[in-house]
Amino acid sequence: MTIRAIYEKGVFKPTESVSLPEGTAAEVIVPQTQPPATLTPSRDSATILSQISAIPPDKTEVDDGLVGSSDAERILYGGSKGAL
Repeated sequence: MTIRAIYEKGVFKPTESVSLPEGTAAEVIVPQTQPPATLTPSRDSATILSQISAIPPDKTEVDDGLVGSSDAERILYGGSKGAL
């Protein structure tokens, strides 16, 4: 049986209901995890931004004549194209 739990204030607390009698002995095995890698914001941010800018634009967008928030407001609240 695997029971998922969270460790809080020195106690493992199950994240869902457990059907075991009170006082049942159990063995808890915590998998080894590696500490999170430290990021260098300036270098990593620049790398991420360059990777994002290299992604080609999505060609699936339909040209429906709508542009930006003014069209969104017109659709949501009604009115003519020049009304807002």
